Amino acid sequence: MRICLLTEGSYPYVVGGVSSWIQMLMQGLPEHEFFVYSIGAEQKDRGHYRYKFPRNMKGIQEEFLDDILSQKASGRMRHVLNDREKQMLFLKRQGFDIVEYVRVDRNTTIEQIENFARRIADFDLPSDGLVLTLCD
Repeated sequence: MRICLLTEGSYPYVVGGVSSWIQMLMQGLPEHEFFVYSIGAEQKDRGHYRYKFPRNMKGIQEEFLDDILSQKASGRMRHVLNDREKQMLFLKRQGFDIVEYVRVDRNTTIEQIENFARRIADFDLPSDGLVLTLCD
């Protein structure tokens, strides 16, 4: 089984607490493959891991808030994926099945929900749902 762990402000940059639990979880389940999607505070932490990764950890995707905030401040955020879209893309690249998602803003939310409701009426199988990623 492949398992993706989403971490924020902890593994693999901080020792103890949640980070220790994550390390023990991966080491205790060697028959499973793990991927880590880590959200950290500062870009300077990239690659500075406080843990030795177990063999069954197959990959890590690092995102940092200071990098995202600097992009937003400089006006480059218009075509940048938001955090949820990055997570979905990462999972898809790792071979996971993902549910449909649509980027919306305050003006398009209702329109996209109504559009989805019309489309699922013709589905052969029931829908798992729709994930809306709000770009505010």
